[in-house]
Amino acid sequence: MQSFEVLVERVLQEQGNWTLRCVYLKVEKQTRHQIDLVSLKEGIVTVWECRSYLDSTGFKIDDFERPSATVKKQLRLIHNKAYQNKIKRTLTELLVTKGFVSSQPTIQFGLAYGRVSAPSHRGRITAWFERKRFALLGDVDLRRSLIELSGGSYDDRSEAIAAKLLLRSSRIARGKNSVKVETGKLTVKLDDGRFVSVPVAEFPKLNGASPKDLKRWRRTAGGRGIHWPNLDEDLSVPGLLLGTRS
Repeated sequence: MQSFEVLVERVLQEQGNWTLRCVYLKVEKQTRHQIDLVSLKEGIVTVWECRSYLDSTGFKIDDFERPSATVKKQLRLIHNKAYQNKIKRTLTELLVTKGFVSSQPTIQFGLAYGRVSAPSHRGRITAWFERKRFALLGDVDLRRSLIELSGGSYDDRSEAIAAKLLLRSSRIARGKNSVKVETGKLTVKLDDGRFVSVPVAEFPKLNGASPKDLKRWRRTAGGRGIHWPNLDEDLSVPGLLLGTRS
């Protein structure tokens, strides 16, 4: 089982997609090629390349704007037009033969990733995919989906259980000093003794606010959220843990 692909598949299903994982296509003679994931929604078929890169430095903008020969080979689903055309032809034959679609479908390509080399690259990567009209499911998208899974009802699938174990039990410790903004950082103490510290510059409403307004906060959502009434700002513990702003 490829766990990252399983997570991406679950996220796509929650968005209303029908999915197929680990699809083998005979693109070339005597050679079968594995497609990580195929999704279908509203008549559009998306062929996904799934790369977690969680144990590497992550994607750089140069992997798309100025890819090396190695990257082009690794991401040929994204960079190789001839290969894309072969995939479109063979996948169309498969989908029509199996009855998944009734006619010539619209096929696009996409990338799901779990890490970027630096936050400044994320927006540029997104812009590149928009220009190419490719689908993109990034690390922030996946983190937000995990937060949603952690708040759901009974679900015994592994990705939902992991999200609930990691995020549902995390609450802000009681006490007026459990949330502080000092020396450019927002620091939150959790009830299990852990501390979460993030740059306050990530939150425009907090950045530059007066010390008086910053000290006036309260726990919400049973301790899983923070609200600053004078600043109209709300943050969640799962969001802080996963590096999102919600």
